[in-house]
Amino acid sequence: MFPFPGTLPNGSASVADGSFPNVFNNETPDASFGITSPIFIDQLTPTGASTGVSINVTNLVQTQLGANLTTSFPSKSELGLSLTPDGTALTFMGYGAAANQLDVSNSNTPGHIDITNPINSQGVLSNQRDIAELSYQGNIQLTTTNAYSGNNGRNVVLGSNGNYYMVGNAGNNGKSLSFTSGAVTIASGSDEVTLSGSGKNTTANMYVGAPVSGTNIPTGAYVTSIVDQTHFLINANATGTASGAYVANEGAFQLTGVSFSNTSSTVTVADTSKLAAGMPLTGTNFAANSYIQSITDATHFVVNTLPTGSATGSSYVAAVSNSMLSDNTGVQMITKGTNDTTGSNVAAVTNSTAVGKVNGTYGSATGYQRGFTLSQVPGQTDDKSGKDNNYRGLTDYNNAVYVTKGSGGNGLDAVYQVNPNGGGYVAPGSSAGLATSATAGTASINPLPGWPTTSTGANEGATNGSTVYHPFGIWFANDTTLYVGDEGLAGSTNAAAGGLQKWSWNGTSQQWMLDYTLAASTIASYAVGGIGTLQAEGLRNITGKVNGDGTVTIYGITSTTGQTLNDEGADPNQLVSITDTLSTTSLPTGENFDVLETAADGDVLRGVSFAPSAVPEPGSMTLLFAGVALLGGYRRRRQA
Repeated sequence: MFPFPGTLPNGSASVADGSFPNVFNNETPDASFGITSPIFIDQLTPTGASTGVSINVTNLVQTQLGANLTTSFPSKSELGLSLTPDGTALTFMGYGAAANQLDVSNSNTPGHIDITNPINSQGVLSNQRDIAELSYQGNIQLTTTNAYSGNNGRNVVLGSNGNYYMVGNAGNNGKSLSFTSGAVTIASGSDEVTLSGSGKNTTANMYVGAPVSGTNIPTGAYVTSIVDQTHFLINANATGTASGAYVANEGAFQLTGVSFSNTSSTVTVADTSKLAAGMPLTGTNFAANSYIQSITDATHFVVNTLPTGSATGSSYVAAVSNSMLSDNTGVQMITKGTNDTTGSNVAAVTNSTAVGKVNGTYGSATGYQRGFTLSQVPGQTDDKSGKDNNYRGLTDYNNAVYVTKGSGGNGLDAVYQVNPNGGGYVAPGSSAGLATSATAGTASINPLPGWPTTSTGANEGATNGSTVYHPFGIWFANDTTLYVGDEGLAGSTNAAAGGLQKWSWNGTSQQWMLDYTLAASTIASYAVGGIGTLQAEGLRNITGKVNGDGTVTIYGITSTTGQTLNDEGADPNQLVSITDTLSTTSLPTGENFDVLETAADGDVLRGVSFAPSAVPEPGSMTLLFAGVALLGGYRRRRQA
C-alpha cells in the first residue's frame, strides 16, 4: 500500500489512497502521476494456451546484474517488444528504477536535467532509460541511455549493423508561474515572498535558482530557498511592496559565481547541477545564440561560441529550450554499452545520437525538429519545437527503420520511414538502409505517401472519422502489404476507426492505399474486478506471421474505452488475434478477432512478439505483462 493520503511528488495533495484501481485517480492533481511496476514476460502458444513459462524480468535483472529495471504501470505506450535480426533475443525498454516509485516516467535522465520539469524539485531523482536484450537462453544485458528525459522510451530494435534504434518522447516542461499582486505579499526591505496558497498560487513548481521578476524586485533576483507551500526567499531585498504582476519561473536558471574571458570557451560558475547541454545563455559578453555545449564538472561548462569579452555584472541566465527536446526525443541511436549494475553510476549512462537532420533554428519555440517538421507538408506551418517527433511504434523491415506517430497535439499522425541518405521516401523493392554515426545527422524521416496530411492539432479536436488515424504498432506482411494497429481516439463517437488497418502499395500512383479497417469495436465487452465494463477500442503493439495458405495471422494488444479510471492506460486490456487473407483488398465478412488473454485485475498487457530461439521459428509467442505491486506483494496473473 502506498503512503496515501499524503503529498504527491509535484507537491499537490493526493485525492485517492494507494489501492488499485483508485490510486490512479491521483492523476487529477498530478498530471505526471505514475507508479513503476515489475515487468513479466509470459509465453503462449499461437492459440493462446499457456506454455507454463513466465519470467519476472525485474527479478532476473536484479539477480543477474544487481540492477533495477521496471516500467511505468499506466504508461500505455511503453514496452514494445522486438526480435533481434537473428531471432535469438528480445529487445525492449524500461527504467533504471525500483518498483513502486512515483512519477519516474516523467523524471529527467542524468545527462539531461530540465529544471522546469515539475517533479524535478520534488525529490524525484533522475532516472536512466535502459535498453534490455533478453536472449533465448534467459541471459539479459542492459544498455543505459540518457534519451527521453522527462518522458518515456517506448520501443527499440537492434539493427543488422549492431546499433540499437529507439523511439520515444522527451520533455515534461513546467509552466511559468505568474502571480498577480493580489496573490503576492512582499514587504519593502524583505527577501521573503508570500503567496496566497489558493489555486496555483503556491510554490509547487518552483525551484532554487529560478529568476524572479516584477515590480520592486531587483534585477537579477532569483529564488534562494523554498520555505513551504506559500513562502520562498529571494537573493535580494525588495525595494518596495508588491504591486502588479510577478513571474517566478521562466524555465531559466540564474547563474552565480560567473567567470569567463574571450580567450576560452570554458565558463566557471558556482554550481552546474541544474544545467544541461543545449541550454541557451544570456548575459553581457555572451555572443548571440550562445548555449551550453557540454558540462565539464560541478563548477565548469563549455559554451559553443567564444565570449566577446570577460564576465561583467551578475545577470547571467541559462534557459531551458524546447530545442533541447528535439535532440533527446524521436528516433535515437546507440551502440551496446556497458551494464550499469548499480543504477546510479552516471558515468556509465551513455548519450544516444538523434537520428534526423536539423530543421529550423536552435532555440526557436517552433520549427526546430530532427528529421521531420510539419512545415514540410504543403499548407502546414511550423509548430512546437521538439514535438513533431513524438514516435511510439517501431519496426525494422528490409533493413530500414519505420516509426509511427499517433498521439500528442503536434506534428502529423502517420507511419514514417527513416532514410539515412537524407532523401525522400524509398519505395518498396529497395531498402532505405540504416543510419550510422556518419549519417544520423543528415537522415530524413518521411511520412509514407498516401497517408493523410492534416495536422494532428487539427485532428485531435475532431470526431475520429475515416481519415483521422492514430497509428501505433506496424507489421509488414511483405514489401507491398502493411498492417497498422490503430489505437483509436479515447471517447470517440466513431469507434470503428480503431482496430487493424490494412494498407497496400499502389505502384501506379506510388502511394499506400488504405484497403480496410478490421474494427476492434467488434470484440465483446468484458468486466475485470471493480473497474467496470470495458470495451476494446483499437490496437496498440502488433506482430504477425504469414501462413502457408495465403493468409496472415496478426496478434495485437488492445486499447480500451468505457473505463472508470482516470487513466485508460491502467485498464486491464487484452491480447487478440485475427486471420486475414493476404490478397484481399475489400473489407471481408466473417473475419473476427479471437481473445487469447485478458489481463487480470491489477495487470496490463503491453508488447507482443514471437519467442526468440536458437533456430528461430514462429511456433510460439511471448506476451509482455506489466503488473503493479500492492500490499508488498506482486499481483500474479492466471496461468492458463
